[in-house]
Amino acid sequence: MKVKDLLDKLSSLNPDDELYCFADEGDKFDDAKRAYEILDIQIRKGHRERMHTKNIDATFTEYSDGVDTPLLLITSDF
Repeated sequence: MKVKDLLDKLSSLNPDDELYCFADEGDKFDDAKRAYEILDIQIRKGHRERMHTKNIDATFTEYSDGVDTPLLLITSDF
């Protein structure tokens, strides 16, 4: 995604909302040398969930009755 496109999409969001990174294909941020490409920013309905495992992790699950959540969609496959 080009910077100008990212700025346009960001300007349409509520500036007080939290923005979360999300990878549909299950990429995990456990590799310090991994690069990610920004695909899009979307508002999706769902719930953020924090799982307390050995490594604290979090998920986003889409639900039609969920909360509108701004997501920065990313991929490491580029």
